[in-house]
Amino acid sequence: MKNNHIFTLFLLSTTLLSSKVLIADTIQGAVPQAQKKKRPLAQLDIEEKTDSCAMELYTDCAIVELKTQVPISPNKTIQIIQSFPHHMRDESFHMVFSKNLLGALHMLDFSIHQNKDKKDILINTDNNFDSVQKVDADITYTTEGLSWKPFYTADLSPDCKSLNLNCWFTVYNETSTSFDNVHLTLFDKDSGFRQIEDVTPAFEKRTQNLFPIERPVTLPSMQQKRIMWLQESNIPLKKEYVLSLGGVFLTDMTNSDTVPKVDTQLSWKNTFKNLPLAPVTLYQESETHHKSPLMQATLKKTELNMPVSFRMPAHLQNGDEHPIQVSYEQTEFQKFTAKLTETVNRLTLKNTKTEPVTVKVCVNFPIKSGMIVRDSIPHQTDGHKKRYWIFNIKPGEKIDLKYRARVTSN
Repeated sequence: MKNNHIFTLFLLSTTLLSSKVLIADTIQGAVPQAQKKKRPLAQLDIEEKTDSCAMELYTDCAIVELKTQVPISPNKTIQIIQSFPHHMRDESFHMVFSKNLLGALHMLDFSIHQNKDKKDILINTDNNFDSVQKVDADITYTTEGLSWKPFYTADLSPDCKSLNLNCWFTVYNETSTSFDNVHLTLFDKDSGFRQIEDVTPAFEKRTQNLFPIERPVTLPSMQQKRIMWLQESNIPLKKEYVLSLGGVFLTDMTNSDTVPKVDTQLSWKNTFKNLPLAPVTLYQESETHHKSPLMQATLKKTELNMPVSFRMPAHLQNGDEHPIQVSYEQTEFQKFTAKLTETVNRLTLKNTKTEPVTVKVCVNFPIKSGMIVRDSIPHQTDGHKKRYWIFNIKPGEKIDLKYRARVTSN
């Protein structure tokens, strides 16, 4: 009998202790094992996922890749997915469901319906789900109604020795759909969705033509968004002098005394990113940090580690417009045929300054088939077949250049 009392007290103590543990777990937010609802692991994983959107925006269309979840009902095999832009190319729509989650799933067919200013996708599926399931889906389509333009703003220092450069992208969303948290990549070429024989080789140079945005952006419907893409300060500038021998200097000038003009340029090396072709608005900052407008120009497309330059406004040259004394003479002009011309030239450059100067002499042929036949000082050629010489001229030094140019036409 005594032993029975002891056993009863032991059970009571155990029960009270278990109750305290249960209360403590409840206070801390834990749910007793007996009260936990069992849910398939796959369904838990689905609920934790969020949509992901990536977009490649070309000059002719945008390619949208959307990772999302599609609710599939066991009773209704027709599912409606809304908010596709009415600019979408219907034939481009592509959807792939994830592999089997809780049952077999196949997309048998689908149709596209216009719904006011948007489009709905009606999907016919075959499944054996017991309840509504959210199924992972990868959706890809192309659409018009999206475009982009780059532009630059630049601040020139008071002494013209440094530059602050900013590059912005304006993205225009003229579709009926808002794109949230988009991983955006911009291309300054067509998409290549055309006849294969019409695709230009330039499209293959993908890295030179793309400009990725490093952070997700949101593109509201029927709005434009300006995105800061580049911001560089205190870029050191180098003053250069450029003389162009194209145009009239490739025609008959044996009886002319016209002298090519030397332009002053400010240049730097692009150590940041591939820079797109875009207009640039140039300001100059005064000692009191007041910005005055200087000019608008075009910044050429520049690859990484390539030089960038723009013409220095004449009123900033402080009387230094002609630091190089130029003497030019066309000693021979021969027109062999209607399509073949050669010209022999002599150019003399003298540094009239008390410090060294750099002079770039360019022969800008009207077509790429022009060439320098021979020259007294070897010329250079860039990737665009532009012929040029670069001279570092000491104070008082004189450079004497003789060259023969050949111009052909189609």
